[in-house]
Amino acid sequence: LTWSLGSWYQGRPALQVPRARLVTGGLLLVATGIVITASVLASAMPPFMAAIGWLVAGLGMGVGITSLSVLVLELSPIEEQGANAAALQVSDALGSILFIGAAGAIFAGLHTPGQDNAGVFLLIFALMTVVALAGAVVAPRVRA
Repeated sequence: LTWSLGSWYQGRPALQVPRARLVTGGLLLVATGIVITASVLASAMPPFMAAIGWLVAGLGMGVGITSLSVLVLELSPIEEQGANAAALQVSDALGSILFIGAAGAIFAGLHTPGQDNAGVFLLIFALMTVVALAGAVVAPRVRA
């Protein structure tokens, strides 16, 4: 639901925020959502905060990914829009596959069956937070 809300928000015609800033903001929201979710494992936060974290991350995905798609079309010559949109979809899928696979490999290599594996999840959340923050650092470079 918040992903849809973020997509809706960034598509408002009266919105005057530059797209690159929306991509940066979306990535920062994703990082914040991951940190909120991870805080449930690392502290005495109530479990419902994990859901709040994913709602924040979903909002960031809606704002950031949709803005990036619009930017690709805005910055591409008309004759290259199809190829560039396809390349964006392939890179989105490949990125998801690589990072989900990496998280799975980390979990498979470090978890202890039948034990509390919060530390393994915290490591995965920390690494994915770094990925989101790295994206936020380079996102302002997206411009004509």
